[in-house]
Amino acid sequence: PFTFRTIQEETMRYVTLKPRYRLRGWRDREFALYDWQAWSGEYGKTLPLTRMQKEAIEILTKPGVSIDDPLLPQSMRQAGQKLFDLGFLEERSSDQGLLEEQKYRYADTLMAHSLTWSITGNCNLRCRHCYISCDENIYGEPTMRQCEEVVRQMKEANIAMVDLTGGEPLVRRDFWDFVDMLIDEGIYIEEIFSNGLLITDAFLDKLESRHLHLNSFLLSFDGVGRHDWMRGLTGAEEKTIETIRRLKRRGYGVIVTTVLHEKSMDALDDTYRLMKELDVDFWRVSDVVNTGNWKKTQNTEVKTARLLNAYLDLIAQMKRDGMPFRAVKLAGCFHATGGNYTLPALGGCGTKAQEGERLCEASKLFPHLLPDGRLLPCMPMCGTEMEEKAPNILTGGYDIKRALNDSPLAQYMAYTYRDVFEHEAECAACPHKYLCNRCPATSLNYGSLFAKSPLTCAFIKGNYKDKIREIMEHE
Repeated sequence: PFTFRTIQEETMRYVTLKPRYRLRGWRDREFALYDWQAWSGEYGKTLPLTRMQKEAIEILTKPGVSIDDPLLPQSMRQAGQKLFDLGFLEERSSDQGLLEEQKYRYADTLMAHSLTWSITGNCNLRCRHCYISCDENIYGEPTMRQCEEVVRQMKEANIAMVDLTGGEPLVRRDFWDFVDMLIDEGIYIEEIFSNGLLITDAFLDKLESRHLHLNSFLLSFDGVGRHDWMRGLTGAEEKTIETIRRLKRRGYGVIVTTVLHEKSMDALDDTYRLMKELDVDFWRVSDVVNTGNWKKTQNTEVKTARLLNAYLDLIAQMKRDGMPFRAVKLAGCFHATGGNYTLPALGGCGTKAQEGERLCEASKLFPHLLPDGRLLPCMPMCGTEMEEKAPNILTGGYDIKRALNDSPLAQYMAYTYRDVFEHEAECAACPHKYLCNRCPATSLNYGSLFAKSPLTCAFIKGNYKDKIREIMEHE
């Protein structure tokens, strides 16, 4: 005979965190769900939790505990149901609990989402705009023992995601040993930044044999008819296009970055049509950064007015084509995901509270590790004063936790717009100062971290906001 209790047990639901989520905490976010498989186009790799939500997850995911148990506090059941409805929890058998790596762990440091890691300073190309001058290999290549030390520090800082770059990461002779080490240590490879020449079917077979399913590959393509010149190798353009087709054919997400300079602007329309035809997922377009090899060769950069007007034409064409990319980013000016868009140049809050906002949030979330162990806010700061001040986590008496907390890098990450207004009189007097959002790496090219950005100024003062809105909302 059935009793009330057995009927009730049959209707009980048991839940646990989906495998992609982990309970984590840092100084600046004590409780959070860490999404270690978040797509690179998303900044939301951590979801802030209240203490009650964190404790609800810990209790509701214990073996034998049901989300429907009437003996639990109603507030806890409601919190669990909300997280279930939002897709963070899933049903499980009654005897299952959280995986060991999903259990709460606190790191006494600032929160970072992932580490962008140049695992070698060597490359098989000689690009004219290379940030770290790989043709000279001045940064060397970390040994496997040093790589293991970096991973140990990542885990202590609650960083479980890495983007691999170089140089060209695939030229490492021990690349697969390195990948296997990351797998064994539970570090998720989010993206591989590559020039694409070594991504063959055999390479992808090896990747998939390890049950690795990267969010995406990030490739560079610097213009139809211009790519070979920028990359220093005849035939590079054709091989890169072939690689994009191969990746799409095998189901990988593809992010393409296109760097514009004065000699490639006339190819922008053709490049857009090619990216659309190749069905790339995320297209990032920016003007060249005057650092590394580009600074040495003193090649021409794009004039600001020409770049902004070209962006307008490109936005209009994409709108007519139904916004063909999953995401598109025209650096500093326009970022769209599907039909939703933002204007990064106008990323300020619009009130005096902007003075307390960090100058560069991305530098804290995605710091860049050079092959020699120096931790930078981002790769475009190679060869600048920031590189000279960067803490070295392999030889300089720092680890990642200390570098994020107490180092010149930490000081940089703490700069706010108040510092800009104190150092730059023109910005302090500008009526748009609480709307303006700038890139410090770009500012460095104009003299200092606090220097005004000509692109951002031209965007705001030229009223490109209304021009873009007219295209996106009325055309």
